[in-house]
Amino acid sequence: MAIEFFPTDKIREIAQDATAYANRGDYYDVLTLFGWEDPDHDGEVREFNRSICRKVRETNGYQADSGGHWSKGPVGVYINVKAGGISPNDAWGANLPRLRELKKKYDPQNVFNKWHSIAEDAS
Repeated sequence: MAIEFFPTDKIREIAQDATAYANRGDYYDVLTLFGWEDPDHDGEVREFNRSICRKVRETNGYQADSGGHWSKGPVGVYINVKAGGISPNDAWGANLPRLRELKKKYDPQNVFNKWHSIAEDAS
């Protein structure tokens, strides 16, 4: 397990709703990585990984501070790390409407739409 700590003081000096940036919380990154050879252990290892990730989410302060929901504060998710299975609301939280305004202004043809489209119909 790797835990990455980096200072967030400067990021948090700006109000959460001042820009479209949705991640002004005091968070850290955690990476789990396992290696095994016997495919019979796939389910067991995956469940072990899920249990570790669940414990990190429950104890890292995000769920306690914001209720674990995007509408109550910084999202606590970096979409460049969690590439799949995340909705625009979960990725940008309360900042999504502002980000969509910028998207309409600077990318009205939705050219940049890969991975995490934020177009109105993407929710």
